[in-house]
Amino acid sequence: MNGRLMNQIVRFGDRYKTVILARDFPTASLEANWYGGLSLLLSHSFYQGRRDEVSEEVEKAAMPVLDAHFKNTDFATLARCDLNAVSSDLSTVIGKGKIGKARDVQMIVGILQFVKGLPDENLTRYSIAEIRRGNVRNLYDALMGITQIGPKIASFYLRDLVDLYDLEDALRQDDLGFLQPIDVWVRRVAFSIGIIGDEKLSEEMVRENILRACEEYGVSAFKFNQGAWYLGKFAFEILIENLDAIRLSDDEPMP
Repeated sequence: MNGRLMNQIVRFGDRYKTVILARDFPTASLEANWYGGLSLLLSHSFYQGRRDEVSEEVEKAAMPVLDAHFKNTDFATLARCDLNAVSSDLSTVIGKGKIGKARDVQMIVGILQFVKGLPDENLTRYSIAEIRRGNVRNLYDALMGITQIGPKIASFYLRDLVDLYDLEDALRQDDLGFLQPIDVWVRRVAFSIGIIGDEKLSEEMVRENILRACEEYGVSAFKFNQGAWYLGKFAFEILIENLDAIRLSDDEPMP
């Protein structure tokens, strides 16, 4: 492990923001109305301890139902929304014998209930205000109170929101752990470059080692996390992009 390598991974975090975050979640859309305001959390919420392919199918099944209820309709607020009807419609496409599980429906409805209780029903604006007030821990705990929203999803959301709105200056050192989701890709990259010596370490230990290494080498911890995720997730595509840069002599063994 060295500083140059750490900085290279951080640069993949910059790519993540450009090609995924800024493309899929324009800030104007997140702040425009309550439905746009929950899109960042909602998008992360489907990816919870199962194969990405399954999570993608659950998301594909859920979003048309939610769009039919809320997108381009007269529901300017959630006050007049019948969440029982939303739950019923979601259950026709998600659950046992379909795709996903019943708790996916409970999670979506739980997110809607949480947003319904916010001052102006906009999760993005509320979250930004809480982060700027120094209430990262309280916001993290509130998100964790939603059905099926665990540490990884809450951290993914906070990490990406901070990046989208350039809120890093509002963070304290103690806040950084709440922006450090540990999934299989981050774990593998941390192990591959020597941040951890055992790929089976607990999430807490992996998180602590990453934070310590980022502090030692003076790099952004949440940008490193994004870069490690992007590098792990898209390793093959990145390899193909850079194939021309790989030089092997005719008698050099393949790695």
